[in-house]
Amino acid sequence: MDSLADSLCGGFGAIAPFVLVLQNVNHEWCSNDSYFQQLKEVLADGNVTLVYS
Repeated sequence: MDSLADSLCGGFGAIAPFVLVLQNVNHEWCSNDSYFQQLKEVLADGNVTLVYS
């Protein structure tokens, strides 16, 4: 997660704001998995909108 946060806020990598679209996502996993919850927090803190279907 630290590397992801660095790429969003460290002056290199993708420049926010942008939308990240995840396809074919297991919605049950997304709502219950702590790793995915952390991912959503890091992306939100980096001004990234996460959309999944």
